[in-house]
Amino acid sequence: MNLNNFLHRHNKQDKRLGAGSRQINMDITNKCTLACETCERQWRLKRFGGKMPGGTLALKDFVKYFDFFDHFDFCGQVSDPSMHPQFKEMIQLINENNKSCDIHNAASHRPEKWYREIFEECSKSNDMIQWYFGIDGLPKDSHKYRTRQDGEKLYRMMKIATQYIKPTNIKWKYIVFNYNQYDIEECKQMAADLGIVFNLVISRRHPEGLRPNDEFTSTVPMDNTMYYPTGKTKRWNTQWHKK
Repeated sequence: MNLNNFLHRHNKQDKRLGAGSRQINMDITNKCTLACETCERQWRLKRFGGKMPGGTLALKDFVKYFDFFDHFDFCGQVSDPSMHPQFKEMIQLINENNKSCDIHNAASHRPEKWYREIFEECSKSNDMIQWYFGIDGLPKDSHKYRTRQDGEKLYRMMKIATQYIKPTNIKWKYIVFNYNQYDIEECKQMAADLGIVFNLVISRRHPEGLRPNDEFTSTVPMDNTMYYPTGKTKRWNTQWHKK
């Protein structure tokens, strides 16, 4: 079968599926409408002369992974999962086979009708699907890093998602830059008002001119804190997961 070039396998147990479960991070296509400067996609485009290796994963190939993996992390390293032309069908297959997945979405090109259809399918998952929306800062400012993103539209889609998906399975993923470092508390409250989780990401990978103050710059590749609407917090970083 024609496998996608960007697959990352993990033996980490997925708590939604229990002991012995296995997960994989997949780029299910090689396309994205955004041009985020420090994304791996931009580095690969430069390396390969403007052409992105890989392709779109066919459904007949996707189902072959079900024999080996229980959880699918659609966290594109070079793509956005919303670019897959049969993404709804992929979610249907996940539901039909009692699998779980996390969807990381930052591209905003899809119409509201498309989102509602996907969210409706996600609602059938028995809370086995989580959705991360990449909005870095106040929605009106997110495009300052996420080039070509309509952050205000994506924020509206995130609000609509709460009509279909368990709110605590919806994450607002917020990478800190200098233009949004003083909007964290306001956005955290906006997330709490929606009943969703605010995922604050402190990175050390910033484009020139967007580096935040030192207190918002990580000494490891990525430092995550989840702020739940109940007041609970959960923190982890990539250094702790090197085992």
